Amino acid sequence: MTYSVKPMLSSEFASAYELAWESFSSSCKKIFPPEGAESFHDFLYGGKIEEKYAVGKFVMFGCYSEGELIGVGGMRDGSHIALMFTAEKFRRMGVGRIIMKKLIAEALKTGQKKITLNSSPTGIGFYKAMGFVETDIEQISEGIIYTPMELVLR
Repeated sequence: MTYSVKPMLSSEFASAYELAWESFSSSCKKIFPPEGAESFHDFLYGGKIEEKYAVGKFVMFGCYSEGELIGVGGMRDGSHIALMFTAEKFRRMGVGRIIMKKLIAEALKTGQKKITLNSSPTGIGFYKAMGFVETDIEQISEGIIYTPMELVLR
């Protein structure tokens, strides 16, 4: 299967949010308390991503297959991955890996020395396979369950 990955414009973010929300709902919503689902929904639809994008502090990449958006990855401040979701029917098919490579290249382009993220319990295996290591124990904030992780760039 052939994928294409490209930077997304803010006018395309609505489709990214929809994909992220559907993916979250199918994999994380059942393990997070209701407050976590609400927090994540507010993060997606509350306007903060667009605010950061408008001042050059957020980049989002979309992965497409035959014109269909099948994965998204977003990074704020050049070094913190804030979104990484793949459409359910495309999981375990290399979509996340190709998006992550674009995010890593973007961080390297801006001179970053490491990338951080807060992994949901369901994402830890993927991030470890990509070279990330846990930097602290599992935590919960505003109902979001996560483990801080980082990747040192070379």
